[in-house]
Amino acid sequence: MKKILLACGAAALALSIASCDSSKKSAGNDELAALGDSLSLVAGETNGSTWLMQYKQVPADERSKFSKSGILKGVETMVLADTTDQGFLVGINIGQQMMQNLYRLESAGVPVDRKAFMNEFKKAFNGDSVAEQEIMMLQSKLSEMSRRAMQLAEEKKEAEAAATPEAQANVEAGKKYIEVAKADDPAIVTTPSGLNYKVVKEGEGEKVGAKGRAVVNYKGTLVDGTEFDSGEGARFSTSNVIPGFAEGLAMMQKGGVYTLIIPAELGYGSKAMGTIPPMSTLVFEVEVVDVEPAE
Repeated sequence: MKKILLACGAAALALSIASCDSSKKSAGNDELAALGDSLSLVAGETNGSTWLMQYKQVPADERSKFSKSGILKGVETMVLADTTDQGFLVGINIGQQMMQNLYRLESAGVPVDRKAFMNEFKKAFNGDSVAEQEIMMLQSKLSEMSRRAMQLAEEKKEAEAAATPEAQANVEAGKKYIEVAKADDPAIVTTPSGLNYKVVKEGEGEKVGAKGRAVVNYKGTLVDGTEFDSGEGARFSTSNVIPGFAEGLAMMQKGGVYTLIIPAELGYGSKAMGTIPPMSTLVFEVEVVDVEPAE
């Protein structure tokens, strides 16, 4: 009888301890669940407020490209994604990288058929195997096609920009300026490329040359006399200036002073550069202070 009582007592004690532990766990779980709920709300509000501040700091013209509804859709897709499906998460990361690459092409003006892209991606990815040599060939082909597409897209943009009324007006103003200047001053010479230049003062010594560098004083103006740039003691290489300036500089010697009249196609073309409108003819007064011939 004593053994039975002891056994019952032990069982009762065990049940009491288990009951106490269960009560503590339940209380802890309830607190954690409540804290998790509160944390979710505060985290959502904190992140939402933080990104709102970031969003408001973006200039209005840029911000108009990114609607709040679009941003929310993207965030919601990621936040509510099934994190137990690891393949899906990997796919999201891969897809984001590919989307950025496609977007860069589209932003440059290259048309991309995203559905066709996905169809080919699925066919290739669902294949049984692929040889490394085949991958290398495909990558080389893609690289060359991308380069060519970007080039054509840039040429198309430039052609469209050059055809605008503003650009055409600048072309005509440049032609008229050159015609009048040459008629008034027979000393102005036109090279086969279309560069017009006048030797105000001939220099001495070695010429800068096609691959040389020089220290120059210069002033650049538009045909209406508006100054857009100037500098003293500037060091220029013929390899990193606009073609017309490079051609003129290459002919010069130390101490020489030239006037360069550069048509748009030898300048910045259809691109607007700062205060320089598209298709502008540029006039430079250039003095070579020192010459650093190419080695």
